[in-house]
Amino acid sequence: MRLALLLQYTAGAAGYYGISVAGYWAYGSAVSEYLPNELGGPRWAAVLINATAFLQSIVSQHVRTLASLISRAPPAAPAGNIDDVR
Repeated sequence: MRLALLLQYTAGAAGYYGISVAGYWAYGSAVSEYLPNELGGPRWAAVLINATAFLQSIVSQHVRTLASLISRAPPAAPAGNIDDVR
């Protein structure tokens, strides 16, 4: 399980850092820090991009909070009949 988790995080980090390095190599530091500022198009597209980024930040904070609450929860009772515990 730990090996799978390590592989997942390593692959994810390699993907993010690889894209970041390739983007910096291709465009340099001339790109805005907030990428949607560089995009053109209709107004509704900009609103959709900003709304999606906002919702993602809200969801990620709630997932983090829920994960910390779950990790502090007391252990669950054993499954099955109470006589099986003895």
